Amino acid sequence: MLEAAVYGLPHPTLGEEVAAAVRTAPGAPRDGDALRYAWTVDGVRLRNGRPRISVVFGKGRHTVAVNVRDRYRGVTVRRAVVQVV
Repeated sequence: MLEAAVYGLPHPTLGEEVAAAVRTAPGAPRDGDALRYAWTVDGVRLRNGRPRISVVFGKGRHTVAVNVRDRYRGVTVRRAVVQVV
């Protein structure tokens, strides 16, 4: 099974740029397949396709999600919540 985690989301302040990235789990089986990434922020899909994004959030609570897919092992979805004060 493909395992991944979203990391790099601190507690940002209003207008601060925030980076988020996906890292596959250490020791996770990899069969050489290229990975595809589909990010959403607050339910809106980003046109990124890479393992890293950069976002500027408005005030409030935001959900960042990534869907990681490989050719054979399936799909992994991870979410993280960011609170901007």
